[in-house]
Amino acid sequence: MTKLSKIALLAAAAALSLSACSSETDEAAPDTPAAEETSVAAAEPAAQPVTEAAEADGIPAGMIGVWDYIDGTCDPASDLRLEIASDHLTFYESYGTVQSVTRDGDDVTFALTMEGEGETWEESLTYRLAENGTILESDTRAPVGDGPLLRKRCEG
Repeated sequence: MTKLSKIALLAAAAALSLSACSSETDEAAPDTPAAEETSVAAAEPAAQPVTEAAEADGIPAGMIGVWDYIDGTCDPASDLRLEIASDHLTFYESYGTVQSVTRDGDDVTFALTMEGEGETWEESLTYRLAENGTILESDTRAPVGDGPLLRKRCEG
């Protein structure tokens, strides 16, 4: 038997051994997620579907989704991109957990615990829907011009 044949035989035996261990583990813990699934879930919060709970918590269902600057590309790398979910807001380089939501007419104010670039802070941001829900207006000033920051809804 050549050295190459012995290596191939050992590799096959190792694969069978691992396969047997793998199936025993699967039978012992069928509800345990794979390591890859766990790390992905921990790295990025799951998007929340639009529900009546979001409306009941004060967030209009029409605000939930992805928005970008009115002249933006909606690309995930856009620095004015914003994702609003029922329990968090995701910005370009920061993430805000919703602590409370208050409504005053069309204004929706989010009290957020923010995290980004190694720091945490508290922030309050106010948004309102305009143009029949196709524009998200902010109390923050636009980077260009004199008016409020306007964002358009992004597809998907």
